[in-house]
Formats: sequence, structure tokens, C-alpha cells
Amino acid sequence: MRVLLLSNFYFPEKTGIGVTATDCARFIKELGHKVTVVTTMPYYPEWEVPEEYRSSFYRAETIFDIPVKRVWLYVPKTPSTLKRILHELSGSTLSFLRSLFIRTDLVLCMSPPLTLGFASLVLAKLRGKKYWCCIKDIQPDAAIDLGMLNNPLMKSVSFWMERHMYRGAEKILVLSEGMGGNIIAKGVPKEKIVVVPDSIDCRELAATDRSRYETEFRQGHNLGNSFVVLYSGNLGIKHNVEIIAECAALLRDNPDVRFFICGEGAAKPAVATIIEREKLTNITLLPLCPREELGDMLCSADVLLAPQRKEVRDIVVPSKLLAYLSTGRPIVASATSDSESAKLLRENQAGLVVEPENAAELVKALLRLKDNEAEAKSLGQCGAELVKTRYDHSIVKERYYEPLFKNL
Repeated sequence: MRVLLLSNFYFPEKTGIGVTATDCARFIKELGHKVTVVTTMPYYPEWEVPEEYRSSFYRAETIFDIPVKRVWLYVPKTPSTLKRILHELSGSTLSFLRSLFIRTDLVLCMSPPLTLGFASLVLAKLRGKKYWCCIKDIQPDAAIDLGMLNNPLMKSVSFWMERHMYRGAEKILVLSEGMGGNIIAKGVPKEKIVVVPDSIDCRELAATDRSRYETEFRQGHNLGNSFVVLYSGNLGIKHNVEIIAECAALLRDNPDVRFFICGEGAAKPAVATIIEREKLTNITLLPLCPREELGDMLCSADVLLAPQRKEVRDIVVPSKLLAYLSTGRPIVASATSDSESAKLLRENQAGLVVEPENAAELVKALLRLKDNEAEAKSLGQCGAELVKTRYDHSIVKERYYEPLFKNL
């Protein structure tokens, strides 16, 4: 069968939906189908198109033996609500137009953005083809909760698009039972919902036989035996990375503890402001780590951080958490107690959970692990075993993708 995958994010993007979309395309191809990807020029999470893609309006390339058709999109330097709308509309509209000329039997869309999900539905209807959508984040709920969508008209339009997207889909792929329950509560038949979790290559980021004190990252930053607390990934609004700088301020007199924030995103300037205002020397801001160096960096940490804003009540396991778990390092999450992240870590003894937006409690958890190496080691080992037995590429492909795509 010919499958057309539409996503505003794709390889070489290193975080979030881009990773999921790339894995999805590869799994479907490995199951014997012909896959074509329509996506935009890469830009995330830096919100900047790489130089080699800037001069193109359309571009065709082959990645992992899969044809990829790229289109231009508007990428604002400082995203605002209006600019984000124009950003999403530009990519979705051009992806729709590009897809009109591609032969397919199934249109599969990665959402968000909602505009691409709706455009993909219209495309499938016009072509008389099957339409499936894969939901990575519940929109517009998340945008409203975070205060990113307040205009009454835009709310109404967003809910209208969401309702029609779900209604027109033959199957709706979700990342967890919790996400499926949210969509069912909106009146979507349970029979449409199919759980397909994110996955990861557990071998890629796993710790080596070397001690974490011998990693290139530690040696390059002259860290010695310092207690390293690290965050890596998208510095988005919902991740509340500012709290890491607040923790660094609380521990400024503890020379053994070093903080690192590695990534790009809208919240990076706010973190830099706190560091400068407080004159902090125990925290370092770094750009997004190249994938080939990510394992070494994550395995250098004594603790990996997963903060969230209190408005975020995630109903999925964030892809960042899977990367963290695969390293065998303990995790401290600052998250609501009923979030999927909190439940996963608690139920599997894979990390500590503290209430969100409470820097003092987060510091207390960090010092607890600093003073108790046996507990830290146990949490890390439990996390590595969890991701190995439940979320490895091979397991997710066999348990979820194969039944769904093999007999199309």
C-alpha cells in the first residue's frame, strides 16, 4: 500500500514530533509499504531554518530510503500567537498543495498543528482516500491551558477543526490510554482509537562501561567529580526550564553541584535573564546537542531533570522521558501528581516526583539523590529496564505497528 505521511516536523529535527514522524515512516516502510513524506523545511526547536534549506521553496530528498518532499513555511524569529497562526497556516497550506500530486492509498497526518490535520482530511476527501491521524498533543486544549490561545474566535475555529478532524478519521492513533480517553470524552467513538506509544532505540543512548566521570562531556567541561544536574531538549513554554535557574540560585553556595541546560526554544531568553540577573556561575546554557553526542552528554549527568508548568497535565509519556530513561540515570520530575510522567516514574520506581513550580522542593530532591548514591543507582536501573521492555523500537514496532499496518 502507498502511504502519504504529512508532518510539519521531520528528520533532521532532533526533538518531539520530528523524531516520532521519522520513526513512524521507517516502521511503515519496514513493514512492506511504500511511504512518501510531505513536510516543511526543518526549523525546530531553534525556530530557525538551517542555511542549506533557506534558498528553497520546494525541495525533494531521500532520507532513510524514503522520498521526502519539503515545502517552505514562515518561521518567525520571535513567535507570538498571531505569528504562530501564520506559521502553521503557511506550512499546512503548502503541504496540502504539494500532496495533491502524490499518488497514495492512505493519508496519515501527524498533529499538531491542527491546521495540518484539517488540511490532510480535506486532501483525503478530495482524493477519495483513507484518512488516519496521529495525535502527539491534544490541541487546542494544551494551547488554551498554557495561555497561548485566548482569542474567542480562534478558539471556536480550533475546536471546529479538531471536531471535524476526529470525525473524518477512520483511525486516530494516540500515544496513551489517557490521551485516548480525552478524545473519547469529546464524543469520538472508542473504536476509532488506537494506542501507539513513542519508542526509542535503547542502545543508542545507553550508558557504556565507562564511569560517568570519564565521559567526553565531563572532561570537556572540567567537571571532575561534580554532581551534575542536566536538562536536555526543547526549551518550550510548558517545560518551565526557568525553575532550573532558580534551583541554581538556591544552590549557588554549593560548589559541588553544577547545572546544565542544553537546548533551544522560546524560554531560553528568560533563563538567560535569570542567570545574568542572579550572576550565577554554577549553571551553563548550551545549544541543542548533536544526536551523535547526546548519549555521552546524558550519561554524564548524576540527575536528569524533567520540569513542567503546573498547567500541564500531560496524558502521554513525553519522548524526552524515554531518552532519559534509556541512559540509566535517575530522573527528577517537577510535575503534577496525576500526569503521565509522574505516574510512570512513581509506579516503576524510575525517578522522584515533586510538585511543579516549587524550586525548594526540587532542590531537596536533588540533594537527596546527591547524598544517597544507592537510591540514585536503583532509580536509574529501574528506568533503563522499563524503557528496554516497553518502549524499545523493536517492541513498539512488533506490538503496535505490525498489527496496524501489516495487513492494510
